Amino acid sequence: MNSFDGNPIYEKLREKVFFYVTYQRRTASEVKRTFLPAFKKYNIPEEILEDLVEELKEKGHIDDKDFVKKKFKAYVSFNNLLSVKEITNKMLQKGVSKDLIDEYIEQNRGQLYEHEVKAAKKLYEKKIAEKSDEEVKRYLLRKGYNEDIVDSL
Repeated sequence: MNSFDGNPIYEKLREKVFFYVTYQRRTASEVKRTFLPAFKKYNIPEEILEDLVEELKEKGHIDDKDFVKKKFKAYVSFNNLLSVKEITNKMLQKGVSKDLIDEYIEQNRGQLYEHEVKAAKKLYEKKIAEKSDEEVKRYLLRKGYNEDIVDSL
């Protein structure tokens, strides 16, 4: 409980935050980045938002570790042609800790390697019709694919 409980503006913001995290999985960083301007606008201290995020974590509505796991699984299972590096960058943009991402990658190295091999092959086959072998390989390297995988194509 905080000094803003019962404040209609705070309650409305609290409701919006709750809807935001239940509508779609979000990271703690995303919630803070999205709602901090509104909290500042109404002179509600940042600590109140921090407390709200902690409460949502305790209730299981925000779980960055679970977010990483589900996002990686979604990218891999939907036959996405993203390299692990590209997936990592997308998650970093969402505010996920690099340590959590690295931990997941380490625990699932084999599965992620297989994904990269399949994705690189598909991209290679798709691009080879319009570009030379060397150009396609440079493209794949720029996209973050492992050099060993690209060399084997």
